[in-house]
Amino acid sequence: MNDKNLLMAHKIAERVTHSGGRVFYVGGYVRDFVMNRACKDIDIEVHGVEFPELVKILESLGQVQTMGASFEILNLRHYELDIALPYDINGGTYNAALRRDFTMNALMQDVLSGEILDYFGGLDDIANHVVRAVSKKTFELDPLRVFRAARFAATLNFTVDDDTMKLASCVKVDSLPCERVMNELCLSLIKSREPEKFFDAAQSEYWFREIK
Repeated sequence: MNDKNLLMAHKIAERVTHSGGRVFYVGGYVRDFVMNRACKDIDIEVHGVEFPELVKILESLGQVQTMGASFEILNLRHYELDIALPYDINGGTYNAALRRDFTMNALMQDVLSGEILDYFGGLDDIANHVVRAVSKKTFELDPLRVFRAARFAATLNFTVDDDTMKLASCVKVDSLPCERVMNELCLSLIKSREPEKFFDAAQSEYWFREIK
């Protein structure tokens, strides 16, 4: 472990554990770790401590900065490491993973032990190259997930499973700013060897007509 961001994540996890909590790598970092892909974006989620305690822990390690419009994400100056509490701090790891978009992104890895929590079959879906929604209820929380599914299909050379395709076809995307959709498209064009998979998965003739 020679990356300074990973070293800092480990230090944070040690201090959080001392305070009775637990820290996990989450999101794309865990997915890419499982796939043996390099990932520059390191996100950690802190469970079992309140926000003031987390800030206190981080202040003992460096200069704390806030990110995002609602200041829900923290980091430390000179580090590329996003630090957050779960949406429901009392909901536990299952409910935290339930809010993720796809099973492969719902994996959580304990920073200290390396244990991977897989509540929704994300490891199998990665092995089978499948993009699968975690939950119908939570998928609809963010219409952009329709186009994120298409982007992952293109950039990872995966296939969106039938149930997720049907689910996506029912999501209203007309409220999405065009810029956010175009960002997903641009990422697909830049990072994929088969960008046409974005259009195949997004059923673009329908969805792009809905974007204003």
